[in-house]
Amino acid sequence: MKSNLDDTAALCGLSAKAHEDLQQDLAQRVLSALVLTGREVSTLLVVADDTVSQWCRDGRFPSAFNFGRAGWRVPLQEVLALTAPPTDPSTPSAGAAQPTETESFDTKRFSDWRTAA
Repeated sequence: MKSNLDDTAALCGLSAKAHEDLQQDLAQRVLSALVLTGREVSTLLVVADDTVSQWCRDGRFPSAFNFGRAGWRVPLQEVLALTAPPTDPSTPSAGAAQPTETESFDTKRFSDWRTAA
């Protein structure tokens, strides 16, 4: 019995691999189009709303944009990149922003603050 992917690919005149690649590309485009509000980002990262606003102004989220009174909008991919664990513990991931010593405790993640105390 053929799978639904094979049936759909045949209808579109595509190979199953080309159809799968097309689906992955579409999923990537949808993911990159999703944005979160500043409040949603602060809730996900367990930081203050003002911290997220400061991070946006500082460029920690390069594609974030401000709607004035409506607040900041941050692409979901950038938030996920910030929270992704490093692949090698000795090398931080390229997308993950690491807190510096000059940052106040409210800009660090709670777990970082708790272990520093």
